Amino acid sequence: MDERGPASHRLAVPAIASAGAAVLHATAAGTHADTAGLARLFILLAIAQAGAAIAGFVRADRIAAVALVVVNGAAAIGWMITRLTGISWIAGLEVAERPGLADTIAATLALVAVAGAATTLARGQVPLPARAVSSAAVLVGILSVPGLADATAHDHDPDGSGLLAAGGDARAHG
Repeated sequence: MDERGPASHRLAVPAIASAGAAVLHATAAGTHADTAGLARLFILLAIAQAGAAIAGFVRADRIAAVALVVVNGAAAIGWMITRLTGISWIAGLEVAERPGLADTIAATLALVAVAGAATTLARGQVPLPARAVSSAAVLVGILSVPGLADATAHDHDPDGSGLLAAGGDARAHG
C-alpha cells in the first residue's frame, strides 16, 4: 500500500494550517466589531489566509507555496509586533498585549504554514504521506476548538484603561 499522497498533498499541511488560522481570524473579526478598522483587518487577514490555503490545496505549486509563506509570514510578524510593541497606527493594537490562547494558536498555525511551504520551496515537491495530511487536519481541528472558545469569550477593555474590570490583565486581540 502506497502511503504517499498525490501531488495535491504537497502543500496540504501548510494549507490546512493556514485555513485554521483563517477561521480564528474570521472569528476575531466578529469579536472586535466595536473597533471597525481592526475588525476589517482581521477579515482581510482571514480572506488572505483562506485564499492561500485554497491555492495550496488546488495548485500545490511554487506560486501557492510563496502565497502561503508571504501571507502567513505577515500574520506571524504582525502578531509578534503586537506582543512586543503594539502598532500605533491601528486602533485597538496601539499597546503591546500579552499573548492570548486564540491569537497564539493562530500565530502558531501561521508559522506552521510558513515552515511547511518554505520547506517545499527549498526541497522541491516532495509528496507527503497521506497519514501526515490526515493527522495535520485532525490536529488543526482540535486546536481550533479552544482557540474559538477563547476568541468568543474575548473581553473588551470596558473602561479604556488597558485592564479588564474582572481579571486585571490585558487580553490579546485576536
